[in-house]
Amino acid sequence: MPKVLKKDVLYAYIGLAFDETEERDVREAALCGAFSIVAQGGKLVKYTDQRPKVHDPKELKNLPLSTIKDMTGLAYTVILKKLGKDSPSMQHLLKNAINQLSEHELKLEWEAICDGTVSTIVETMMNISGQPDEVKQDIVNLFEGLAVPYFRDYKGKVPKEDLEWAHKQVKDFFQNIKDRKLLDKNEPQKKLPKSRKALPAG
Repeated sequence: MPKVLKKDVLYAYIGLAFDETEERDVREAALCGAFSIVAQGGKLVKYTDQRPKVHDPKELKNLPLSTIKDMTGLAYTVILKKLGKDSPSMQHLLKNAINQLSEHELKLEWEAICDGTVSTIVETMMNISGQPDEVKQDIVNLFEGLAVPYFRDYKGKVPKEDLEWAHKQVKDFFQNIKDRKLLDKNEPQKKLPKSRKALPAG
């Protein structure tokens, strides 16, 4: 029987947790499964028939900081792999970036993972070619508007209130794109009568 590596199981769990085609309880169970491996020092636990459940998303915010850092790294590693950007150099940059986050920044990143904001951003960016030009420009403006003061004015040392505000802006912006997409998908397509399919010229 082939040896099962801890990281392979973790990647499988995190990959399932980020699979938006799965039911919510399956994704939550996968996230709990990944956490259980990390929390128990990386040892695989024996399978039981009782599936782990998360009844309150706030429970995921109260994990030990070291676990949050591990889980955030795993989540973003899976995202990089999904985007085809998981080269050793990119993984090294990711690890360094996570290690440089303040405790508050790290908790905000983890919250964005848990509440689905990161998944929504990834989904939007993977389908960016299908977005209207004005949405593409809005995305550029959003990240430039947040990144420039972060690096230029604050030198990476942003007050907690401003960090929380920025995270909310990003969350609301991408949630709005997702809601609009779902609305367009569910809205029945109105077809013009044959006589109106071509508008008169001039």
